[in-house]
Amino acid sequence: GTLPQMVSAYRPNCPIVTFCRTKKMARQLMLSRAIYPVVGLQNLPEAEKPIVAIREATNMGFVKPGDSVVVVHVDR
Repeated sequence: GTLPQMVSAYRPNCPIVTFCRTKKMARQLMLSRAIYPVVGLQNLPEAEKPIVAIREATNMGFVKPGDSVVVVHVDR
């Protein structure tokens, strides 16, 4: 939960979509600017996580075809 908050501290002009393990963590992240948490999706294989992340951001309306996207992944 600290990486999205550190990115949010730089006040980006874009949404920060983050995946969390618990609803409690999601509620805490919603207090920071531009963070939109999604609960779940941790049980996916490592290779699929960036693809699913972009698909979820598209479903949420944050990404359109042709947009530039940055995916940051922390291995735990």
